[in-house]
Amino acid sequence: MTVLARLQEQAAQATRQAERLNKMVELAKQLGDDGLAELVAIVGSELPKNGNANGNAKADGPRGREAVRVIVRRRPGIWTLAQLREEMKREGWFTSDSGLEAAAKRLCDVNREGRRIGKGRYVFPANHGEEAAIESDHSGGAAIPLT
Repeated sequence: MTVLARLQEQAAQATRQAERLNKMVELAKQLGDDGLAELVAIVGSELPKNGNANGNAKADGPRGREAVRVIVRRRPGIWTLAQLREEMKREGWFTSDSGLEAAAKRLCDVNREGRRIGKGRYVFPANHGEEAAIESDHSGGAAIPLT
């Protein structure tokens, strides 16, 4: 195969890859975050347990931000990194300490789905508990007359 033929083949492969990625972008726009999470859960369960379709890393479930989303949807509230890690292990999902911390931080800083309330402590969703604080009225409805 000549250099020109190899370059043409690589260009054709890149074009096919770009077309696939563009289709994925359109699908992602249509599905939204929740739809994508559902798709990942469904498709992820179909992958071989010893690796993905390319034989790369283990595909035992959601990873990163998506794994944290799944966990905190089940029980909104305050979570420590240790609790999140234990829950991921219980599910049999891969996690590393640094990966989990990065995922939690990104969900708070980038996606604004949670908020950091201390070192290694997060609350999901970000507004969890705020409604109760607003509704709480310590006066019990008593009015103080102005004189």
